[in-house]
Amino acid sequence: MSRLSKVRFLPWVGVLCLTMLVGACKSVRLQEGQHILRAVKLNFINPRDKEAPRSSDLLPYVSQKAGRRVIYNASEAEYSQSALATALYNMGYLSAHVRHSVDTLNHKHVRSRYDIDLGLPYRISNHSEEISDPIIHSLLHPSDSLLQKQDFPTERYATLLDSGARLSPDLLQAERKRITQILRNRGYWGFREDFVRFAVDTLGGLDDAWVRTRIDTTTQIYKVGQIRFFQGVMRSDSIRDAVQRVEGITFLSEGQHHIRPNLLVSKIWLRPGSLYAQDLLSRSVSALSDLSAIRTLNVNQRIDSMAKTPTINLDFYTQPEKSKELTTDIVGTHSGGNLGTIASLSFLHNNIFGGAERLRVSANVGYEELGTASSNHLSYGVEAALRLPSLMIPFRGERRQRPTKGTTEFTLSYNYLTRPEFRRNVFSSSLAYSWSQYRYPAFRYVFKPLEIDYMRFGYMDESFIATVPEYDRMLNYRNQLAVSMSLMFSYNSSLDVRRHSSPFLHNVRVYLQTAGNLLTAWSALVKAPQDNFGAYMFNGTNIVQFFKGELDYSGLYRLGGKNALAYRASLATVVPYGNSRFLPVDLRYFSGGASSLRGWRVRDLGPGSMSRSLGTSIFHQVGDIRLDLSTELRLRVLPSWELAFFTDAGNIWTIRKYKEQAGGDFDFGRFYKEIAWNVGAGVRWDFDFFLLRLDAGLKLYDPQSEYSSRWVIGQAPFKDLIGVHFGIGYPF
Repeated sequence: MSRLSKVRFLPWVGVLCLTMLVGACKSVRLQEGQHILRAVKLNFINPRDKEAPRSSDLLPYVSQKAGRRVIYNASEAEYSQSALATALYNMGYLSAHVRHSVDTLNHKHVRSRYDIDLGLPYRISNHSEEISDPIIHSLLHPSDSLLQKQDFPTERYATLLDSGARLSPDLLQAERKRITQILRNRGYWGFREDFVRFAVDTLGGLDDAWVRTRIDTTTQIYKVGQIRFFQGVMRSDSIRDAVQRVEGITFLSEGQHHIRPNLLVSKIWLRPGSLYAQDLLSRSVSALSDLSAIRTLNVNQRIDSMAKTPTINLDFYTQPEKSKELTTDIVGTHSGGNLGTIASLSFLHNNIFGGAERLRVSANVGYEELGTASSNHLSYGVEAALRLPSLMIPFRGERRQRPTKGTTEFTLSYNYLTRPEFRRNVFSSSLAYSWSQYRYPAFRYVFKPLEIDYMRFGYMDESFIATVPEYDRMLNYRNQLAVSMSLMFSYNSSLDVRRHSSPFLHNVRVYLQTAGNLLTAWSALVKAPQDNFGAYMFNGTNIVQFFKGELDYSGLYRLGGKNALAYRASLATVVPYGNSRFLPVDLRYFSGGASSLRGWRVRDLGPGSMSRSLGTSIFHQVGDIRLDLSTELRLRVLPSWELAFFTDAGNIWTIRKYKEQAGGDFDFGRFYKEIAWNVGAGVRWDFDFFLLRLDAGLKLYDPQSEYSSRWVIGQAPFKDLIGVHFGIGYPF
């Protein structure tokens, strides 16, 4: 619990445990004829369809879930029976039957059972279209669909009513939405889903259903007329002055609420005179809502009755976010038995230059007491970050209607630490570009072309340095300069519209970083000074050179309700090369803790099979390779309570052999024997806006075991096998 106050979190732990105890002890007083609903079972009778739904697909339609304090309700069971039948009908099982019964388990517990006879679904054998308007026909069947996909990538131009498809109301509704989306993106503002009708003939049998799509409408094609953008104005009759007119869009504001129109224009994807397109309007709303200076956004669409041709006028109404904010925070710390405190002051400006630029400046002071005034630690630091709502790339030129949702961020920080043994200065700065496609928000990229970290010691006590082993001194007690660039790619399937119906969720992150290459090459060219190990120096500072690569995957499978099976695999490595034989400890990896192997404490595992007696400091319990594997079953037992059962495996290793970390190096011949393993259980308290977590892990296989076997159950004392962790949020 480093840097987190015990005083701050112990009350929450007490509340958590007390609530669990009260919930476990509290009983339900039953009236005569009442029973506790202990289980709900969906029983499929003669399932004959390979595509038949599973119990997990249908459980959400059962309104009354089982539980220790849930009283069986016959009315809710009847409602669930009807809901199941309706859901199956919409899935295409037109002749499905659902029968409900109650099984008595004992004198006060019952089980609710739903017997489901699916029958066989109808299959489409023939599909035809009846479209009276040839223009609509050409729009639904474009000659170059790939060209259309460039502007509207989520559209589908092939019918969903393919031969062999299961006939269902859900499928017909999806076809309606597909057609409506295409036409509303081509100017048909007044087109509605109920304009699409179907004629269905099932007299041919289960595998011979005929479907005809009919579109017969007199809806007109609309163009965009006047576009007005109101800042701080909620009604058009309160308008005072037109601020500016850019690319046909009129911008009006009231008071000091003003964002530069040039920026707002780049976020609006429609123009006066263009065809109305619903997706472009939605994209504009999304882009504008992402601006930190805008709190609320409303769009009013109205027909222009004075126009000679069908026209839609658009009015954007915005209310500003609070432009300036000043916050303070004081946090108690507890680390290694030492108490301390950190006080911080932050200033935030959401529109500092009138272009929705976000400036954040913060300062902090920290103090840690080590027993005597002469040995206490004092630190202070400042940080400034400026985020721009677009990609500011030199020589790129000005582009309108950018397809990317991008930001540019500049950061600068300084931290000073004074201890009796030394005084340390750390300077950091970075330039970062972050972007994703409005069309494909599931894919995100972060590119840092320049990141500088400079650490310099102003004072070092010679008697203290003489006691530090050379290995530790090389890692953490010398001046260091790292000039790097990095790229991060991530994919989140929950943001992928193509996978909204999938029970699987996927998160992938790839991170690449390299440092020191240009400085090392320049130093070699100009024959810069070298230290005792032959490493080049820059202004008396060691140049750090390394490559880092990380691959993280986490997934989740929905089991029904709020139950899920979660899993994770993570592999990371950092390799010093060229100018660096060693890497600072903050660039290396550690294992164990609330988000790693939960059978071990933080930094208590590895590297490899290194004897724990060698791990005299955190400098020794780090590695250059990290492997984490986890699986977790999450069960929602009460509306706000969740149980978890998990298993974790992994370890860290060094990329090279170091005598100070004997047995910690990675070796293909033995690494699989050094993968630690634990099992465990936990409880979570869900507050909606955050989640409290208490996990307990049990060591099973310990590669650093000092006993006769690495299978430590039955050998080590039980208290040494348990790791207890308190955290906020899920571990992955």
